[in-house]
Amino acid sequence: MGNENEFLKLRREILDDEFGYLNKEQRAGVFNCDAPLLILAGAGSGKTTVVVSKIGYLMKYGNSYFSNRVPENLEKDDIVFLKKALKDKSLREGDRFYSLMADSPVKPYNILAITFTNKAAGEMRERIESRYGIDTKTLWAQTFHSTCVKILRAFISKIGYESSFSIYDDSDSVKLLDGIIKKLNLSEKYNAKIAASFISKAKCAYQTPEEFEKDFNEPIFSYMPKIYKMYQKELKASNALDFDDLIFCTVKLLSECPDVAEKINRRFKYVLVDEYQDTNPLQYRLVSLLSKGGKICVVGDDDQSIYRFMGAHVGNILNFERDFPGAKVVRLEQNYRSTQPILSAANAVIANNTKRKGKNLWTDRKDGDKIVFHTFYNQQEEGNFICKTILDGLYQGKKYSDFCVLYRARSQSHSIEMALKGNGIPYKVFGGQAFFKRKEVQDMMAYLNVVNNPYDETRLRRIINEPKRGIGDTTIDKITSVSLRENIPMYSVMLNAANYPELSSSADKVNAFCSKIEDFRACGESMSISELFEYMYLNIGYDDMLRKNFVQSEYQSRRENVLELLSSIRQFEEENDSPTLMGYLEQSALISSVDDMEENPEYVTLMTMHCAKGLEFDTVFISGFEEGLFPSERSAMEDGGIEEERRLCYVAITRAKRKLYITSTKNRLLYGRIMNNIPSRFLDEIPDDFIEKHLVSADMRRYEEFEKERHEKSSRQKKAFSIMNGSFGRSNVDLAAKPSVKFKPGQRVYHKVFGDGTVVSVVNMSSDSMLEVAFDKVGTKKLMSNYAKLDIKE
Repeated sequence: MGNENEFLKLRREILDDEFGYLNKEQRAGVFNCDAPLLILAGAGSGKTTVVVSKIGYLMKYGNSYFSNRVPENLEKDDIVFLKKALKDKSLREGDRFYSLMADSPVKPYNILAITFTNKAAGEMRERIESRYGIDTKTLWAQTFHSTCVKILRAFISKIGYESSFSIYDDSDSVKLLDGIIKKLNLSEKYNAKIAASFISKAKCAYQTPEEFEKDFNEPIFSYMPKIYKMYQKELKASNALDFDDLIFCTVKLLSECPDVAEKINRRFKYVLVDEYQDTNPLQYRLVSLLSKGGKICVVGDDDQSIYRFMGAHVGNILNFERDFPGAKVVRLEQNYRSTQPILSAANAVIANNTKRKGKNLWTDRKDGDKIVFHTFYNQQEEGNFICKTILDGLYQGKKYSDFCVLYRARSQSHSIEMALKGNGIPYKVFGGQAFFKRKEVQDMMAYLNVVNNPYDETRLRRIINEPKRGIGDTTIDKITSVSLRENIPMYSVMLNAANYPELSSSADKVNAFCSKIEDFRACGESMSISELFEYMYLNIGYDDMLRKNFVQSEYQSRRENVLELLSSIRQFEEENDSPTLMGYLEQSALISSVDDMEENPEYVTLMTMHCAKGLEFDTVFISGFEEGLFPSERSAMEDGGIEEERRLCYVAITRAKRKLYITSTKNRLLYGRIMNNIPSRFLDEIPDDFIEKHLVSADMRRYEEFEKERHEKSSRQKKAFSIMNGSFGRSNVDLAAKPSVKFKPGQRVYHKVFGDGTVVSVVNMSSDSMLEVAFDKVGTKKLMSNYAKLDIKE
């Protein structure tokens, strides 16, 4: 017994030393593996290091730290060997060492590690291989959607789909819905993007079309249940799944097929979920089904749950101990990123939230300047201050990439961009159009999808006349009509176009198109993906179309996008032992916009606070720190809205490593009007010990005196124009005007610039109403009711 106790003590001492680069709480997160575990990882607390270390620990040592099992036939020589290994790290390798130290190590393919981005999954694999020298090819480290795709490819036939299903991205779904709305003659009333939002919310609540119809109670959108039902029917007919379906169908599969659930649970001995605070109800169901054995660890920070607008439910992390009986909680509170004044400010702000688990960030760094707060007269002054501070920083040896400007709403970036341009400061706005959203890229991806699955009717419709080949809408409508009448796929009709009298006049053109697709499919049997892509691009006339339709600079830009797509295919081929077209299409469909962020950028970063989560910068500016803007006016009217905004403030503050500047303006031109502002309520939640406030500047006094004189003399009115919204407004003297027209969600309206649209929401303000309108042709815009000049359509 003495030998056994000494052995267990030695093993733990060696493990403590082996993972000595972690602090005590981090090691607790790594070594606890018996019970469900929640790791509450504060901002900058080394969360990724802990996750990587835990996976490495499981694969090398199993659960040896807290295990009381000892090897059979333990001898005194083994104790002597471990004593030497405790002092000499060179002995910590080989069969003898691991036979003594490991207790049921877990194979890589028995571990499932779920992340929210492909980039995070890739970095996790790289760090595991680098630190532990373990091959991670069989490790399931991937996103929710990628995990589901793998499971569905193997078992989806159990719920009535073919394993070669296509994956529809958001634009594919919108296009399919647009066609359904047209079939129902509802184009005047319904917008495809609004319908997509309704359907996505229903799927995230795990509602089938029938359940959705039963619970639906919105008379304005009475046709929505029928649209959802037709949408699912057409997806099924195309053997396609949208992004929500990937998780929905996996939950359905695991819930309704016990044999599959048993196989999956046998496969995954341990499940880890990163960013658990961002999960939605459907993802929560999936996690629960994947971790029936109880060997689960979730990592997250309830104080950084900021994606409620995307369906995230903070209750998933708050209720973890209730949902997983016997769960343990480890808090990571030591911060390795920021100075103490920044952390103290973040702690003070978030402490005002009531729905949280509770933790207090700290650092052992001794340096740290106070946060600096400035109020300016308008956003031009604000932008100039940001530029001057950046230029001063460059003079002191900083780089452009050390700086980041955060804002609550994208519309705030315009004035900052203008200031940066005026001062010759390079910058990049993140959150714009992603690579795979560009038209030429989507067109070529549609060709690849149709080659892989010609029954994918949404992609087929996209390319059937792109480039123009004389197959117009009339022909497509006839093909659709025959398809519905004969109850067969569109592509089957097209292959036999000559057999249908209504298609006789266009049969030759349709046959020529099908011949190309069949040729590409045949070539795909012998060509690599990249060879097929080049062959296809040269034979469909796409390059000629680009050259004909665009000026040289635009043609070159679009052609470069196509070439970049080819580069991504070649990269896929290099990174995979057996690359397939289906595999490439899966990977491309799952890539997020965050994955496009370039390494080592040499420019100032501009982004919304939501986009900044997970990032860090030496110097951060939080602009627009104004009541009504941050927290937003809408959040004050929503249950839990202010707490969500406060979490967003916590995220924004903790992006800064050394310097944090917070700015507000007295007047701001936004949404077509000039708003009089007071600083955000969150400013009062930061103790004076941690912040240096500059509330009134000499320039502001001068401006205020000018304004007073201007209003007294009534010499002129200041006109305001918002380019983003295309709406005209007046200066402060008109802000007392009440909305002359009462708008409500669901109304069809007309705008002279943007055309027809549907009112999505109405937020009543003190002197006006802010409208969110989904325009049929230009997407969703925010407009102020008094100045939008909208006509209500009868």
